[in-house]
Amino acid sequence: MKDISQYVEIEQIYAQTLGNGYRSLSIVSPGVGSGCTSIASALAFRHAAVGQTVLLVDANLRSPSIDRRFNLNRSRWPSEVPALSTHLQQVAPSIHALTANLDGAVEIKANEYLYELTSHFKEMFDVIIFDTSPLNAVNRNNIPAETIASQTEATLMIVKGGETTEADLRQAHAKLLNKANLVGAVINDQNNPRLADELIREADRLSRLLPRVANKLKAFIAQNNFLNMAT
Repeated sequence: MKDISQYVEIEQIYAQTLGNGYRSLSIVSPGVGSGCTSIASALAFRHAAVGQTVLLVDANLRSPSIDRRFNLNRSRWPSEVPALSTHLQQVAPSIHALTANLDGAVEIKANEYLYELTSHFKEMFDVIIFDTSPLNAVNRNNIPAETIASQTEATLMIVKGGETTEADLRQAHAKLLNKANLVGAVINDQNNPRLADELIREADRLSRLLPRVANKLKAFIAQNNFLNMAT
């Protein structure tokens, strides 16, 4: 399987974010399952490929996943930021990760703590990438994504195609206004149906009246490479 960090789409996202000189980046989304962790991880490997060091921070206390993705341990973040250095785990030669905090301590949600965290690790790494919790998922144990975004140089929003509503998007965008440098948005079309799927569904409606025509049409659709491309 081709590594996601090699995809053309990732190259375009990279050029717009870390490749543009930003040293700290928040990956945010309106809702769950948008693919923030996948994008954050891919960007980390892409930046490491040019000889840069990367820190990947899992700030999604609602549903942390970096530890599972890379088979890492989780621990409680200390209240003193410099002590966090002992909690870093290596993912690859130029990539380290700070897995999600096990304890929803109040102090780590404060702007001062996050500012100190970002400043401290900028001295150790070329780039810091934050994987955050959904903007619209309010939970007292979360670190608000907009708070993290306010402490990074750039923010990238991931939108789940076919599921994120306009209202969801407006609500998420409103939380970032005057707080974050939103440099772009990515639509994750993984769950969107292909054009071929839509056409076959329509062909099925012909089956009762014109079964032979419907079958020929579906066979043509199934064999057409263009129609079977992902959206």
